[in-house]
Formats: sequence, structure tokens, C-alpha cells
Amino acid sequence: MEKKVVITLGRQYGSGGRLVGLKLAQSIGIGFYDRKLIDEAARNSGLHTDFFEQKDEQAPTGLLHALSVGFGFNAGFSQEALFKIQSDTIKEVAGRESCVIVGRCADYVLRETEGCINVFIHCPDQVRIHRVAERNSITEKEAAERIARIDKTRAAYYDFYTDKTWGQSRSYHLSIDSSVLGIEGTAGFIREFIEGRG
Repeated sequence: MEKKVVITLGRQYGSGGRLVGLKLAQSIGIGFYDRKLIDEAARNSGLHTDFFEQKDEQAPTGLLHALSVGFGFNAGFSQEALFKIQSDTIKEVAGRESCVIVGRCADYVLRETEGCINVFIHCPDQVRIHRVAERNSITEKEAAERIARIDKTRAAYYDFYTDKTWGQSRSYHLSIDSSVLGIEGTAGFIREFIEGRG
């Protein structure tokens, strides 16, 4: 693919979104950034990766947020400061290369980036429950609870830092159910969608 392309990929937990993104990046031959973004952000800022991992895709909450914003407590390492560092890293990566960026409000961070394609991956709850239970060797009840918790956290993070609603189709160029075509088929469909752009 000669033309530069930046794809942001939001996803429900257990939808296979990360795997779709990885397959897509591999098929096009471009960079893939998920946890790798944390490493880059830590390297760029000089902070330890733990600072980013502990707050990864979590919105500020409660007294700690009030203290860090209002009273300067730990202000240098507030979630907002970490979000800013990570956002700067996302912009840097998107500016230098074609890539797939998973999560972390990348669609919002890159909203002014020309040619950026925003995709959201979802699928039915039962498919996600089965996938998460099998992958983590847990019961389906435990999987359902984990899915609900992580989706709630991702939605709160996205809604806090953007002016949009997580998972709402109008926030993306393409919203696709990965259970219809499977992981590789979904990646292939997104590639065709990207190649068909003007």
C-alpha cells in the first residue's frame, strides 16, 4: 500500500479487536501499536512503564483526581498528564509512519489527521464470553463479569477524554461485528474498505 494510512481501532473486550488489528497491520505491512504505545510513551517521557500500565485506559476518579488536579498532589503524574504524554506519542507515531493504533482514544487524538480511518470492533456478548472464558481458563460467569468491568472502564476513559460516546457508530468510519467474518475475514474486510477510499 503506497499511500500512507493510519487506522485507529476501538474494540469491545473479547471481540478479538486486538487480533484483528494485528492481522490487518501484518497484511498491509505496517506498524502495530497497542501495548507498544506504553513503551514508547515511557521512553519519550523518561517515566517508568508502570505509570502508564497502572492507568492504561482508565478515567480519573474520586479524591485522587481532585487532589492531583486541584491541589497539586502528584500533579506531574496525574492521569491527565499521562494521557497528554500518551497522546503526544500517538501523534508522533501517526506522523512518522503508516500504522494501526489500538484503543487509547486514538481516533479522538488524531481527529485532525488527514486520511485517518477510525474503526470499532464489536460482537455479540455470548461470543465474547466464550472467547474470554476459553482464553483465560475461567468460567463463563467470571468471563461475563470481566467483560462488563473492562467495557465499563474503557467507556468511562473514552467518554471522559473525548466529546464522543465509546462504541457509538457515528464516532467511527466503520463499525463491524467480528463474529460474522471471523478474525482474518474481518481484517480483510477492513483492508478492502481502506483500499477503496478516495
